Amino acid sequence: MALDDFVTEKPVLDTARLRLRPMTEADVPALREWTAEESLYTYWGKGPGRTDRDPSLLFTGTGRPVRSFHLGIEEKSAGRVIGEIWVYRIVRDRMASVALRIAPSFQGNGFGAEALGAMTRFCFDHTELQRLQAETDVRNTASQRTLEACGYRKEGRIRRGRMVSVWCDYYVYSMLRDDLDAVCERIRRMEVRYDALTRVLKEEPVSGTAAMRKNAETLSAYLSGRWKTDYLLDELGLLPKNLKRGVLSQDGLYDLLSAPEISALLRGDLPQS
Repeated sequence: MALDDFVTEKPVLDTARLRLRPMTEADVPALREWTAEESLYTYWGKGPGRTDRDPSLLFTGTGRPVRSFHLGIEEKSAGRVIGEIWVYRIVRDRMASVALRIAPSFQGNGFGAEALGAMTRFCFDHTELQRLQAETDVRNTASQRTLEACGYRKEGRIRRGRMVSVWCDYYVYSMLRDDLDAVCERIRRMEVRYDALTRVLKEEPVSGTAAMRKNAETLSAYLSGRWKTDYLLDELGLLPKNLKRGVLSQDGLYDLLSAPEISALLRGDLPQS
């Protein structure tokens, strides 16, 4: 699929707790509860606009088809829109900017990362986009945590630059399609080692072979290093559903490495062969 496939009909994306979807006039009462709250605009780059103060204006007229995305973030249990997410400023179908906001009363629950993860995965799975980027005021630590939780990389700091309508220092974050591909490739490599060690532990006595010791050492380093990041990316839906990921089991890898035979292998207590 491509961006052109979503010009007139926008996607609906489901996560565990959220639904990202086009908004309708029925959402106006929910939007009115929070879109004009001043606290939303502390680091937004501008104050509330006309549609923020009167969300009904979003639905006046027919509007023209656009290739960008502006979706409401519906919290399923509440059954109402608690945020918005945009993919905009699309350049040659290759790169775009992403932005989101969550109603103040729903902040601090991980909804922003959940929504951003779903939108990022959609863009890389169903459009030609190769790069997504975001800008955030250097003082906006909550936004930075959300971006970093989703695997976005901080590329640099713009000093005294213009962010929307204000002049401030801000960070540029980005995610490349290649970044997620690299994560998937790392997981595949770890999965091979995980399966090999699991199979040996189940089917035959563990010996201190160089290959088994290397598998154990590599998986131990992974568990204490990149494992948590990869696990969180998976929890946010950023990894393909068909990716084999036994190594990301919350208890599986820890239990494997804690098995007496594997612990002995890591300590070098088993006979070498």
